[in-house]
Amino acid sequence: GFDHTCEIETRKKAKTLSKQIQSKDLFFEKILSNSIDLVLLIDQNGTIFYCSPNIKQEMGYEPEEMIGKNGFEFIHPSDLEKAVNSFEQELY
Repeated sequence: GFDHTCEIETRKKAKTLSKQIQSKDLFFEKILSNSIDLVLLIDQNGTIFYCSPNIKQEMGYEPEEMIGKNGFEFIHPSDLEKAVNSFEQELY
């Protein structure tokens, strides 16, 4: 009956939305992975959750080695305070 039809429509919408999100993720992944810029995405704690592939050429690390590490670990000690302050200002 009606409930079954509504459930089918909801599932179709969810599937379409999922495909759109995957398509956008793939689009941005292609842009980021082909960029000449080094791109790191970090969360509010400074933990790296994305690292562009060219990190290997720029810093000698594989992207997988960077994921889960705190980005501030890679900043020179004399620049650390300024980097943390700038980061905190951007958050708030």
